[in-house]
Amino acid sequence: MASDDKHPIRTGIIIAALGAVLGTGILYGATFIPGLVRGVAHVALSVGRFLTDSITLPRWLFLILCVLALVAVYRMVRPLFAHGPREASVTDYRTDRFLGVVWRWRYGFQGSPEDIWCFCPRCDTQLVYTEDRFPGSRLVHM
Repeated sequence: MASDDKHPIRTGIIIAALGAVLGTGILYGATFIPGLVRGVAHVALSVGRFLTDSITLPRWLFLILCVLALVAVYRMVRPLFAHGPREASVTDYRTDRFLGVVWRWRYGFQGSPEDIWCFCPRCDTQLVYTEDRFPGSRLVHM
């Protein structure tokens, strides 16, 4: 049975306190395992050395790559924390009916429509463009 929580601050404090107690207990218990603290310290020092070692890449290029990586991570994580429905945009418009047939498309990287194609309004089958010897053209089922 789910209930709406009316006290998010209280819930956050309880979760933080429980996490602190459990974390402290786990760390205290870890001191009884022989070699664990030394192993964790060794891994931490190895990671520290790896992060501080010099590289054959110019520092300015490394800094640019780090900034681009942060931007990419931000753009991937931002939708997870979006509040409410997003506003409609032009790229949400992907289908319409023209000339008695249904037309569908998608938007490319630059925001322009691509892969525009028509479908039968009755059976939703993709139509194929053909040209006869007579003037004009027609759309037929594939």
